[in-house]
Amino acid sequence: MKEKPRNPREGLFAHGGWLFTVFYGMLIAGITLYAFYRGGQTYAFTVLGVSQLFHAIGMRDNRKSVFAMKHLENPFMIVAFGLGLGLQLMVTEIPCLVQAFGTVRLSFPQWQFLLGLSAVPLLMHEFLLLLGKCRPRGKREGD
Repeated sequence: MKEKPRNPREGLFAHGGWLFTVFYGMLIAGITLYAFYRGGQTYAFTVLGVSQLFHAIGMRDNRKSVFAMKHLENPFMIVAFGLGLGLQLMVTEIPCLVQAFGTVRLSFPQWQFLLGLSAVPLLMHEFLLLLGKCRPRGKREGD
């Protein structure tokens, strides 16, 4: 509410939106391919789905740290994250769904690895914010 509204004629990819889309698309593609290389289709399927959930959290506000966001103001995001993670657990742990989706059951250490890998987009969000804060600023107007 502190920011002025954006121009309704402004496209989705204005103000570097296309750069974010391409960058995070390539990042998620890369970690998904790495997961496939490390463990096969179930790894890739899991990382692709769960990394999108983590990415959605970071993109709620691409100028603010996830630690500064007020997550309770958007309970639907919390529900969506939990539901998405729950559905992913179901298709890798419930035998009839494992068979239907062609996945395999995952051990706890495998889940730890995949959750860590899936969190890379959110970690990158934080890293880019930190990098932007540490970058020296040019001369500002009025100085």
